[in-house]
Amino acid sequence: MPLPRAQRAVPRIRPVERIALLRDPGLVRPRNSLALSLSFSLLALSPASARPVQGRGTEARPAPKGEKLDAAKRKAIETLAKEWFAARPATAFDEWDAAKLAALKGKAKAFDPLPASWVPDLRAILWTAARAHGPKLDGKPIETRVGKITYDLSDAPDPKRGSQFGLLLGLHGGDNNDKEGSKGVAKSQFAADLGKHKCMGLFPQALGDFGDAWNSALNERSVLTLVEMAKRTFDIDPDRIFVGGFSNGGSGSYFLPGRHPYLFAAAMPFNGIVFPERDGDVIKRLHHGLLPNLRYVPVFSSTGDDDRHCNPDTFVRADADLKQLRGEKTDEYESYFTLRKGDGHIMPKGEPQASYGKVLPRKRKAIPKALTWECTVAPQPTSSDRLVARDFYWLRCEAPTEKMRVEAEALEHSVQIKIERHDPAGFTIYLTEGMVDVTEDVRLYVNNEQKWKGRLEASLVTMLETLSRNLDRQQIFEYRIEL
Repeated sequence: MPLPRAQRAVPRIRPVERIALLRDPGLVRPRNSLALSLSFSLLALSPASARPVQGRGTEARPAPKGEKLDAAKRKAIETLAKEWFAARPATAFDEWDAAKLAALKGKAKAFDPLPASWVPDLRAILWTAARAHGPKLDGKPIETRVGKITYDLSDAPDPKRGSQFGLLLGLHGGDNNDKEGSKGVAKSQFAADLGKHKCMGLFPQALGDFGDAWNSALNERSVLTLVEMAKRTFDIDPDRIFVGGFSNGGSGSYFLPGRHPYLFAAAMPFNGIVFPERDGDVIKRLHHGLLPNLRYVPVFSSTGDDDRHCNPDTFVRADADLKQLRGEKTDEYESYFTLRKGDGHIMPKGEPQASYGKVLPRKRKAIPKALTWECTVAPQPTSSDRLVARDFYWLRCEAPTEKMRVEAEALEHSVQIKIERHDPAGFTIYLTEGMVDVTEDVRLYVNNEQKWKGRLEASLVTMLETLSRNLDRQQIFEYRIEL
């Protein structure tokens, strides 16, 4: 669950198939002469605007090696973790109470800096507390400020064995004039054979206007809520979360991983669309802020060349754009696309089960060393209730801008970042052991200018905040540097 965020009021436009123009969308690989280059290096730095949250000076104390977490401190941290997750917003429709959050951060800071040897134990302590608080997937509707979220489940595991199971999020199709818009239809399409692959199914019912369905602000928040609840309830493997859907569900199976790729291991879109900007019948470009973010989310897509409901040309273009992004790489921007000759707007015979053997064994890259983040602040369909996507794997931007683009790479002795269409201020870089050598001084360069030098220190505040983002036990970071 994100920390408090500002909402951005934007005008409403027509549903997906009526969109004729996106507001100045970016190209697949935008270029900007104002690109800013940042690098964290283990070579040389001096104090300046960028800083680690703990250990601000150059004489930061190295973490004690081998120091054990004693019983009294363990108990105190367990108590604090329970307080933290009891206060955490229950759904993606809710916000933190700012005063409570500030008070909890104050308590957590009292433990900082943490001995590095405590971190493995603390991961388990925090995850236990996170699972113990908040709503569970018990079959009952979930109350939110905009109405009730309903859903169906299949192959739900015993929570004691949940870590062996993945999760398939199955998104139904349909619009306001047909009967495809049902969680039961999605379940009938996707549930069969999931158990054979040690995967449970989660089939939500869309909120609001079916014409917007899974690309809408309401359903983006609904899906994020449900995925968190599945983690909390069943302790599923967060590295095996998949999304698939037909028609509007196929559109959502491109949109949701494009906005939140750090959640998903793979996507299976069938017979949907990716928002286009058109010049007549010709696609000029697809919506910015989606495809470039799919660097580590393989897409297994399919549509019929005679689909009269969802024009197949956007899926054709998406496959071509992903292949262009991939270039000569062998394990990034994977796209496996089938254009079915003579098929209309129907689920292909034998699917999605025919693809399960290729898709469901996939594992997410939870903390990739290199990132590409292209931002869409107000994606179509625009809404005043749109969630601001501030987090992206191990990066955070407090105030992202439209078409902001970030390239980041963690090397053995440095982290290097280039930023387009945004000032470096307001960024946080989260780090964990194995990304850089945290036993040595870290040096920060901004545009090749030395900005800071110091020793990174583990932080309980950072661990709590990063687990709170989306309840992901594989993406808990203990170090941070803020710009």
